[in-house]
Amino acid sequence: MLLPTLKQTLTSLTAISFLATTLGISSYTISASASENPTNRIINQQGHVDSPKIFWDQQAQNFTLKAKGDTLDPLHHTINYLDKVVSRSTQEFYYTIPSDPRQAFLGKVGTQVFWAPNTVVPRSKQLWIGFGADTEIPIEAFRDQSFTLDLVGFSGPGRMDLFVSTLDPAFMLENPVTRLLSSHEPGLRSTWIKPGLHTHNHTTFSQPGRYEVTYRASARDKQGRLVASAPKPFTGKSVALIQKTLTPST
Repeated sequence: MLLPTLKQTLTSLTAISFLATTLGISSYTISASASENPTNRIINQQGHVDSPKIFWDQQAQNFTLKAKGDTLDPLHHTINYLDKVVSRSTQEFYYTIPSDPRQAFLGKVGTQVFWAPNTVVPRSKQLWIGFGADTEIPIEAFRDQSFTLDLVGFSGPGRMDLFVSTLDPAFMLENPVTRLLSSHEPGLRSTWIKPGLHTHNHTTFSQPGRYEVTYRASARDKQGRLVASAPKPFTGKSVALIQKTLTPST
């Protein structure tokens, strides 16, 4: 079962991150500066971004979510824009599902899914997306000194998965596949976080199009009461950057 739609969750959930995956190849390219681009929204489309990165708001005594790339911005003010990128003759925009049974969750072996890699070659123009937390999270105030990043809302044309794995076939079976979050699996909608965490994970999308993801950070205090990042109103219009054909290998 899918998560509730974005409209159903806006009244009670937290920061929204827009993942505009435009990786299907057609006879034209849609620019990230398209006329439908929402006013005052920051577009991350190159380099590494922690999206989201969890901070602690001392005044509100609660979590707050931001995107940390070249600038630090409220998460719900940003778009992560993925495009067809080839760097030094190496493509960095699709992932071919391997025969490794631990990655069967991605789909049929040999299928190509759209991909934000866990790292890129030097001077690449591709975006690589991780998540993390600031070092100043007051975990001593939380039960078990722990808190989580929760995927609480999702809308998109396909599924989204976040995981860690090596891409080198010679070492793939010797290294673990660690699943972090998944849009379509109820058991993978929260992941434990610790202060200072910074991930380099793969993010895959089964179809091209616009993905709208709602995250929150949460913990329990010593009395067992929920501490969760405050709801943020959604303002502006997300940009739909969609190409029609799914032929990433051409």
